[in-house]
Amino acid sequence: MENDCLIRGAGMSALVEALQGNHLKHLRVLAIGRNDIAADSPGCMPCRDLSTCLQTAHFQLRHLIVEDNDLTDVGAMHIAQAVGDYFFG
Repeated sequence: MENDCLIRGAGMSALVEALQGNHLKHLRVLAIGRNDIAADSPGCMPCRDLSTCLQTAHFQLRHLIVEDNDLTDVGAMHIAQAVGDYFFG
């Protein structure tokens, strides 16, 4: 896979905006695999933004898959917190 095809911070921000705008409100499975999801500009915190979105938006997500990404410890903590809050309440 070429690095040009990977989702990075800006791509994750666009996905989060779509989720927040209810453009994906009927989404049941969100799989984010083999990307380079990390802050690619100052102030960009894609994992925190996804976490906040999952905790505050209302959609029908049943499965969240985040695998084979180079998440930092902080990014992983944000994802884990979102999963706990979203799926276990």
